[in-house]
Amino acid sequence: MSTDPTTIPRWQSHKCVTADRIVLADYDVGTYDVVLRLACGVIVRPKRQLETNGAPVIGGYYLLYDDGYESWSPAAAFENGYTRIGGDAT
Repeated sequence: MSTDPTTIPRWQSHKCVTADRIVLADYDVGTYDVVLRLACGVIVRPKRQLETNGAPVIGGYYLLYDDGYESWSPAAAFENGYTRIGGDAT
């Protein structure tokens, strides 16, 4: 099996997601659930654990897809893959 990345198909994202920068990432002491505060002021308690690609970090982005799937992304990866639509950039 080849591990040469040039043999793997490349893809370009064209999804629209609801997302904002994480300004606080913590755990609820009683439930151990992830609690995120977003730059827009919203507090998010994701329905699933987001640690599949490491624990969410301050400065990264919380993402909510149209089908309800929740994820997080490091800032550089998100900002290189998405452009804000509508509203003021903050």
